[in-house]
Amino acid sequence: MVGTYLVERYVASTARDDLLPGLRRLRAAAARMRREGQQIRYVRSVLIPADQTWMHFVTAPDRESVERLVETAEMEADRISEALETWRTAADGPAPRDDEGSGRMR
Repeated sequence: MVGTYLVERYVASTARDDLLPGLRRLRAAAARMRREGQQIRYVRSVLIPADQTWMHFVTAPDRESVERLVETAEMEADRISEALETWRTAADGPAPRDDEGSGRMR
């Protein structure tokens, strides 16, 4: 069974130009591992500048697969944790809108 994992990194710089190479390596490593038949997928990343924390969400069959992904991407992880996803229901109403832009790194 595939689960969701959170890879946490504490970063000295939150500048986009400093972070993009690592993000590209992580995505490429996940794609390469997937082509090799491993059930791993990069989902998304979240940067919390005030805490200098960069979090990456991936799906994988186990923690060891995530550790291999991080190693293949030539990254460091301060912590890898299994994450349980929660979902919004219709009773919660519509999701909040981000009128200031998505804040996503590309």
